[in-house]
Amino acid sequence: MAICFGCIPKFGALISTLPAGVLGGAGTILYGLIAVLGGRIWVENRVNFSNPVNLIPCAIGLVAGAGNYTLIFDHGNVSFNGIAMGAFGVIIAYQLMRWLSKYGVFHDGQPAAFANTVPTGAEPVGPTAEPVGPTAEPVGPTAEPVGPTAETGSPTVA
Repeated sequence: MAICFGCIPKFGALISTLPAGVLGGAGTILYGLIAVLGGRIWVENRVNFSNPVNLIPCAIGLVAGAGNYTLIFDHGNVSFNGIAMGAFGVIIAYQLMRWLSKYGVFHDGQPAAFANTVPTGAEPVGPTAEPVGPTAEPVGPTAEPVGPTAETGSPTVA
């Protein structure tokens, strides 16, 4: 839709009449909404940020994007700004962290200090760790003694 409006010169003239503060506020709201929606996706998918394999790439991407880090090539003819640098940083850092967790200094995706304290694998963390579905508690009548055993003379359970 925005591409179609961009091809209409009168719409471009209308946008250019808006004060810079209004456009800046709209941009701030737009990028803020994008960031919050990204956080919402992490929460809904229960991303485990206690695992450095997940935490470090996200931190790099957020700081590079929010700090507007810029990489310039070819004497200024090619440049990558904040969001692109954040995206590249996340992709590269995540792959590096996965490699380190598999072959490097990490044990089961955790540094040695966290290896025994943070659950790994499919175990849920936090308030979702409560059992879901049927529990191991007996339902219905419990077993009753049937008769004495040969060894102790105490009743056995059927």
